[in-house]
Amino acid sequence: MVGDYLSTSVANGRAVAVLAVGKAPANGQAFDEAMYAVAGGLALRAGSAPCTTGPVLFATPDRADAPTVRP
Repeated sequence: MVGDYLSTSVANGRAVAVLAVGKAPANGQAFDEAMYAVAGGLALRAGSAPCTTGPVLFATPDRADAPTVRP
């Protein structure tokens, strides 16, 4: 079974997308899944905007409809 998998990895200073592709099994195999990456990737460079994070929202098990802010 192919799960939802997508990654952006950094290799040799370049951002490279990696994804799983599943096909129907053939020749008696149980699975036919492979990982693929784009050729070349994108060059990384520094920017002027700092990274920031906001609050992490989550729901408690008893109130899945009420998001809560985690410190």
